[in-house]
Amino acid sequence: MNRSPTASPRWLWAEAVFLFVLWPGAAIFIEGVSKFLLFAIPFLYAGAVYWIVRPALPLPSWSGWKGALVRMAAAVPVMAAVTLWLAPEWWLAFPRERPLIWGIVMALYPFLSAWPQEFLYRRFFFWRYGPLFGKATLMIAANALLFAWLHVMYENWPAFVLSAIAGVFFALTYSRSRNLTLVWIEHALYGQIAFTMGLGRFFYEGPS
Repeated sequence: MNRSPTASPRWLWAEAVFLFVLWPGAAIFIEGVSKFLLFAIPFLYAGAVYWIVRPALPLPSWSGWKGALVRMAAAVPVMAAVTLWLAPEWWLAFPRERPLIWGIVMALYPFLSAWPQEFLYRRFFFWRYGPLFGKATLMIAANALLFAWLHVMYENWPAFVLSAIAGVFFALTYSRSRNLTLVWIEHALYGQIAFTMGLGRFFYEGPS
């Protein structure tokens, strides 16, 4: 079983609001600083808290992989259709026009983006704030919405909507398996597919 957090519910609510609501929202107004570095602040805080408390977590399960695979099989054609609808000029442009950069992104995305996000939004969030939400459905809904809110820093509606849907998928996988590795792989694959198809441009902060 999880070890109960030592902080009071009032502190946990304040902490959650700051880390997952106020800080991502403020990122819109902070100019000249990498969004990656802004995300690093709540990630490092969460890592420090997790290391200090060292919670005893349930054993992870791989039972959720079939559901994740079914969702992905249904989602990938939709992702392709959305790319062709919103930005047909981006379709497969990344691997065609910048194959070297695309290869680097494919190699590094799982480790520099997907894993930190999954640690913060699934492992840390479910452990730290689970007692505040109680019901699994409420927890999944809140987690997905806050995950989408993280992506408001990209200042476009597709990033928010796509992240909300992905957030539901990832929260479902983690709530059923408590397996960080499984949800990390799922997130990494979605990200790699999105960048390959062209949807990744909605999650990009650098120059075109």
